Amino acid sequence: MKKLLIGIVILLISILIIFAILNNETDITITFNNTEVTTKGDVLIKDNTVYIEKGGKYILKGKAVGYKIEVNTKDAVELILDNVSLENDKEIFDIKKSENVILTINGENQIISKEKQGISSKATINIIGEGTFNIEANEGIIVDNNVSIKNAKLNINTIGDAIKTKNLKLNKAKINIKTNTDYILDDTNGRFTFKNNRYIKVAKTDLEQYDELYSLANSSKGLNVNGELMSSDTILEIDSIDDAINVSEKAVINKTTGTIYTNDDALTSEISTHIDNSDLNIKTCYEGIESENIIIENSNFKISGDDDALNVVGDENIASLMVKNSNIIVNVDGDGFDVSGRTDIINSNVYMSTGGDGLQSVSLYIDASKVEVNVYDSENFAFISTLDLLNGEVILAQKNSQFFLNSDYKDILEGIKTPYTYINGVNKFEIVDEENNEILNIDNDYIHYIYINNEIEKDKTYYLVTEDSKEVLEFNNVVE
Repeated sequence: MKKLLIGIVILLISILIIFAILNNETDITITFNNTEVTTKGDVLIKDNTVYIEKGGKYILKGKAVGYKIEVNTKDAVELILDNVSLENDKEIFDIKKSENVILTINGENQIISKEKQGISSKATINIIGEGTFNIEANEGIIVDNNVSIKNAKLNINTIGDAIKTKNLKLNKAKINIKTNTDYILDDTNGRFTFKNNRYIKVAKTDLEQYDELYSLANSSKGLNVNGELMSSDTILEIDSIDDAINVSEKAVINKTTGTIYTNDDALTSEISTHIDNSDLNIKTCYEGIESENIIIENSNFKISGDDDALNVVGDENIASLMVKNSNIIVNVDGDGFDVSGRTDIINSNVYMSTGGDGLQSVSLYIDASKVEVNVYDSENFAFISTLDLLNGEVILAQKNSQFFLNSDYKDILEGIKTPYTYINGVNKFEIVDEENNEILNIDNDYIHYIYINNEIEKDKTYYLVTEDSKEVLEFNNVVE
């Protein structure tokens, strides 16, 4: 009898445990049907607000206008978006308190809030899943803590910032962002002007009246990160009025592809930017990348803009630019590389068309690379204090009517002992050796050149061939 009672007790305990487990794992389903909401599970709905006050999983389905989701619990919450569409003038997801929130994206989902944030959160947000999440809002995802996005596809269309957070991690995500706001304009002295159907930044200045004018404009950034950005195996498509990517600390971009259109800077980071194994095309911008340290490795990179392509700012002993095993194409109205410290170009191909200096750096190191700089406005090809090494091929071309090369440049070129020559007054020519092997072929609108090539040999004769002539071309610094 005693054994039977013990067996019954054990059985009852087992049943209670199984029931507790099943009850704990039971998802709560919230189904929206226009103006009605039905639920499967314990959840409070009041004043068109779904209150989530317990941890657990919540499945959201259907379509409705006027409803919002409010999360207020210290426990972890998972919101499973399963083909849900919600529209409201308020925040759609208002996460006031939680240990962390997971948004699992299944199917096609949409939230619209034209006056507030699509997602407002004080908790860490993790967005995962194979589905699509469309967000149309005054501001997109605004999070006081961290955000991570993995696998999901996000289409974000905002007036203000698309994503604003402390730290942002992107992994195997597809992010498509468009921001569009009206800046306050001053027709005579404003920092922005309207040109060709878009707002153009016309000046960067520390003048107080410009800073005040700029502060009146709403922030309308693509990714606004107050800490660190990490992107891997991700596709980024950004079209922004303000900075496309603004990072307060470090930006690490790996195996990322994408296209950027912006009326401001494409990528700004306070400490460092490291781009590796990526393929990025900055179609329009004010400045391309601005940071204290920039490293670009194993990447293809295109930049078109109104000012500098790569701007490295900071103390000259700290600031640096490294381009390694990469292909870079620059077409800007400002400087190509504006570096307040050291520039290293290693085993890379770099092509520049610039309005300002092509290469501006305290020191320059080029190894096993081809660098072509075409300056269509400035009288300077480059502004370099020290040239540490030049091992490769460098073409410096200038369209300006005055060929500008002062004694400092001559001293620098003489000091590195790399063969170089001047070519003036022609824009279509070849350089060939005595066996008629082509060394260089030029056909463009530029008329003044410095050609530098460490493979020029002392015991060979080289010729400059134009449409009308073939003449011996003398190189300086040729050694055996």
